This record gives sequence, C-alpha cells and structure tokens, in this order.
Amino acid sequence: MPWEMVAVTTAIYTAARRGKAAGLTNDVRQVTGREPTSFEKFTVRHANLWRP
Repeated sequence: MPWEMVAVTTAIYTAARRGKAAGLTNDVRQVTGREPTSFEKFTVRHANLWRP
C-alpha cells in the first residue's frame, strides 16, 4: 500500500477510535425524504436477499 494511503487510512481509523466520527447528520432524511434506519433493521427487512 502506498505511504499516502497508509497515512489517510490511519487518520480515518484514529478519528473513529477516538469517537470523533460518532456524530449524526440529517443527510439521509434530506436526500431520501425518509427517516434513516439501523443496519440491523435493514438486514432483517431484506433477509430474503441474504439467504441462499
């Protein structure tokens, strides 16, 4: 992996581990017009797509 990519990846993971990426935005609602949902609810709702 190139050094630049290592630096960017390290910065992203460091920010996340320190809780700096924990904020919520209103973007999903603004873009889709719907309330956001959790990943768990999404997978349960679309379970038929995950099962063979």
